[in-house]
Amino acid sequence: MRPPPNGGQSGHSQPDPVRQCFQQAYAWLGRYDGPIDGRSNVTWRAAQLAYLTELQIMSSHPDAANLVRESLQRDLQTLGRADEWRACLQEAMPPRP
Repeated sequence: MRPPPNGGQSGHSQPDPVRQCFQQAYAWLGRYDGPIDGRSNVTWRAAQLAYLTELQIMSSHPDAANLVRESLQRDLQTLGRADEWRACLQEAMPPRP
């Protein structure tokens, strides 16, 4: 039996550089222990849900993404990782026209 061509990763989850930055941030905070590869997985989704629940933010809230980003920024600031995370996000996001 041959291994899957994509190394066993699910074909529907493409790597996302922004997600990879968030995975790294959650890992630094001890909230995620899965692969830091930019792919969605069960462990990643559970970490996101746990963080939203702790912050009491509904994922349907229109400003949920900004609230999470601000909270992560504060939490990472205390670890001395905020600048590193901002640099990761800046590199991962496509330039705006």
